[in-house]
Order: sequence, then C-alpha cells, then structure tokens
Amino acid sequence: MIRAKLHGRPASGACISSCPRIPRPWPSPPPLAPKPASPAALSTSARMVVVRGGRGRHPELLGLQGSSQESENAGGSESTSGSGTSASAGSKVIEAPRPEDVDERYRRADFSDRFQYESRQAFARCLVGGEPRMALAEAALHASAEDDAIASLSSVPFPVGPWLDRIDRLVDQVCATHLPRAAAAAGGGGGGGGGIAAAAAAAASGPAAAGGGAEEGGGSEGLSTAAAAQAAGLVAAVERFLWEEAGFRMPDYGRSNLPPNARVDHAGVWEDARLGYLHETLVRRLGHPACLGLLLGEVCARLLERGRLPCAAAVDTRAFVLLPRAVPLPQLPREVVLSRRGPAQGPQGEQGQQGRLLNTTTSEVLVEMLRHLKRSFWPFAWDSAADPTGSHGGFRAAAKAAAGEEMSAALAAIGKVAAWRLERGIWTSPGAGDLRRCVASAERLVLLAGERCPEER
Repeated sequence: MIRAKLHGRPASGACISSCPRIPRPWPSPPPLAPKPASPAALSTSARMVVVRGGRGRHPELLGLQGSSQESENAGGSESTSGSGTSASAGSKVIEAPRPEDVDERYRRADFSDRFQYESRQAFARCLVGGEPRMALAEAALHASAEDDAIASLSSVPFPVGPWLDRIDRLVDQVCATHLPRAAAAAGGGGGGGGGIAAAAAAAASGPAAAGGGAEEGGGSEGLSTAAAAQAAGLVAAVERFLWEEAGFRMPDYGRSNLPPNARVDHAGVWEDARLGYLHETLVRRLGHPACLGLLLGEVCARLLERGRLPCAAAVDTRAFVLLPRAVPLPQLPREVVLSRRGPAQGPQGEQGQQGRLLNTTTSEVLVEMLRHLKRSFWPFAWDSAADPTGSHGGFRAAAKAAAGEEMSAALAAIGKVAAWRLERGIWTSPGAGDLRRCVASAERLVLLAGERCPEER
C-alpha cells in the first residue's frame, strides 16, 4: 500500500493504463546534443577547418583577411549526419595555419647557419693586412667556432673570447713565477721586472747608439747581443713552463699518423681532429705541433705587449716533427713593434682603440692545422704515397666517387650511419668523415694560402 502510493499508483489491482498519470515534480531532461564527428571524419589530412558564411570572430588569427569577403557573401549551412560532418556548397574548406605561421615565438630558430656565417667573416677579418697583421690565435678559434656550429647545431655561439682569456691566464702564470727567476739567473738584478725593463731599454737604445757610433762599428753590436742574450733566457723560461710545468705535449707520431706509402679507406681512422683545434689543445694539453707552435707564438706576443720581453720572438716549427721553439729577434725591439701597430680591425674597432701587434709567427702553423682538419674529416679514401702530409691526397678517390664509381658495402653503410647522426646533431664516429667540416677547412685554406699554394684550390 505504501509502496504503491510512493509510485503514484492506486492500491487496488486496477489497470495502470486506466489511471491518470501524476505529473513529476522535476522537469524532464533536455534532449542530447548530437555527437561531434571524429577528427578522422573531418579530414584525411592533419588539421582542416570549415569556414561558414558570415564573418569569423578572429579571422586575422587564421590568416583569412583576404577571404573574409568571400565567406561573408557565401551562404549555406552545415549539414551533419551520423558518420561525419560536411560543408555545404556555400562553405569554403581551408587548412588551418600552424602556430609558427601565426606567431613568430613558435618558430624554430636555427642559429647554426648564422653562427657559421659570422665565424667565417671573423676568420677573414683576422687575415686582413697580410701575414704581418694576422691574428693567428683568434683565427684558429673562429675556425673552431664554425666547425662547432656545423656539427652541434647549438643555439649558443662558441665562446671565442673566454678561450683567449685562457691564454691570458697562462701568460699571468709565466709572469708570476718563471720570468722573474729567469731574469735573476741572467743577472738582471733584483730578480723582478727591473732586469727585463733594462734589457728592453738596451734593445730600444740600440739603433740610436748605432747612429752615434756607426764609424766605430760595434757600439750597437754589444747592446743587441746583450738584449738577445736576455731575451733568449726569457723565451727558454716560457718554453720550460709550457712543455714541462703546464704539460703541453704533441702526439708520439708527430705530424701525421697516416701510414706511409699506403692507401686508406678513411683518413679519419688514423687522424684525430681534436689535435687541430686550439681550444681542445688548451683543455687536453695535447695538440698538433703546429697548434703548439701557434700557442707558443701567442704567449710570446702577449708577453711582449706587457713589456716582459725586450724584443719580439719568432717560432721555429722544426718541420712539425718536434716541439716548436721560440727564437728571439733583437732587431725588432718592443718599442719598434709597438710603434708599428696596425689599425683596429672589425666592427669592434672604435676610434682610439689599439690595433694588432706586428705578427712574427709564421702563418704556416695555421695552414698546417687546417690541413690536418681536412684530412681528419675527409670522407673518401686517402693516398698517403701521393701526398703524405698535405691536403690533396684524397682528390683521386673523391673524383671517382663524383664520377659514380661504386663503393664497397662497408663504406656505404658507414656513410649512411654518419649522415643519420649528423642530421641529429651528433658528432660522427672516427673514420666516418664529415663532408661539411671538410669543405669548410678547404675553403679556409683557400682564403689563407690560396695564392702561394695553388694546389689548395
């Protein structure tokens, strides 16, 4: 009885259909909305949008400025069915723009091309003025910056300035310990910078003394000999610091590790590209003899600029088979070198800024470094009998590859793996080669030594 009343039915067993229906106290639920079509039903391609007649709320965000009038005049309605949605004859179907097309903040910024261009321009600026005005250490670091942009695809530029500061710290260590001891051992007096300054003054007064006693002959000879002896002791102290205390060394095989009179499939299996980069040499204390010679010349030049050397010093590369040596040049005292400063180069050279010192290090050290990098990244076979230590021993193999000659299956597999890794910004394994960095080294060789070495072209 109670249950029947709760459900609005009479207590007797009368037919429910003959009884009046009691209205419910709550409203009936609204009809269900039609189920939206699946993304696959809207379009087979990625993202398609249907533009109906009438002006959209934000047509400028969808790139519809030109088609707003057409969509205004085009009438029609959207017809839906159980399986999908289709546009009527008055509608226009366009592809929705990607976020990077609408807002530049979503665009992928590829800085590697820009960094490569800036590094190449900086490398060329370091060569302006010929060999007497070259900034070899800075040029070598810009070569490292270009190769870093090619291989790493980094959004951060290679820090050239901090690596130059690292060379400055080496010079600070030499000035703090080794040069005072060398000056004291040479009888400079006081064990400090007084003996060095006295030798520099003697070297500077040499030409003037020679003018006063030219007839007697031998007045400037003694002064130049004293300055040369003082400078020889100082550069020997610099060499001892770099090769013994700091631990800079060259590989056991010397200039090149390629087997003599042999043809190798990949020169990179034998050559280590890290030996040809100045920044890698500063970190690992192991480098190509040419790289060590460039470092020795840069340290001596900075010591001369600080007034700790009485005269300039040249670098004897010793055919790149032994550790380089510094040779003092008493005919170029510090005052003469400073008076021949070149103008400041590059966009940073403002008026009044000091230019470069006279370069006394041969540019062959940088040429040899670039040749080593070219061999290390050469992706074809290399004939060491034709050119054991040069940069054109692989020309014949490259010409055969360009002519369509088939290569072995092993070399083809290595090339495919190397290309796959390079596309993802991964340094290739040794021996696979890197055509982009190889071409960059060859182009820098042409900029540096293309006229005096036509074979580099």
